[in-house]
Amino acid sequence: SYEQYEIVLIDNGSIDGSVLVVKQLLKRFRNVRLVVLSREYEEQIAYTAALENCIGDYIVVMDMHTDPPNAIPKMLSAAIAGADIVTATRSRLHVPLLYRVFSQLFYWISNLLTDNRIELSWTNYICFSRKMVNAILQIKDRVRYLKYFYSNIGYQHATIDVLSIDPNRYEKCGHVW
Repeated sequence: SYEQYEIVLIDNGSIDGSVLVVKQLLKRFRNVRLVVLSREYEEQIAYTAALENCIGDYIVVMDMHTDPPNAIPKMLSAAIAGADIVTATRSRLHVPLLYRVFSQLFYWISNLLTDNRIELSWTNYICFSRKMVNAILQIKDRVRYLKYFYSNIGYQHATIDVLSIDPNRYEKCGHVW
């Protein structure tokens, strides 16, 4: 149980009425905030918008369609214990074989060329310390890829395993992250 927390929802160009639903929630819950982007952007831009608009000591970035919320306490525990970034990992066995092969090839080449270690099992379900968020926001590269940023910055990193989630089991409801 956390006494002080905020939930920052990023609307990344939804067209399904999500914003109206969230605006109703804003009237009932003072710790929910909404950031509406001007159009749909690549997901890394939406994640950056979330980081730019949060004020907490620990920030969990997640996709409501694929990331199980029950992992948040475990992620926060690892962060409070000293990790500046906690990355959820998951099996990619439900992903089509060709996609897995090309992803593995991409990360192998990326790791080779950049001298950074990015694992195929890492997800975008991440808990950041405030120190890490501040460091990431100092990077003004136009092309954003958070996995590269946090592996390049070099703060204390931990991983936790979450169950493999089949993204098809979640009903898509717009682009609210």
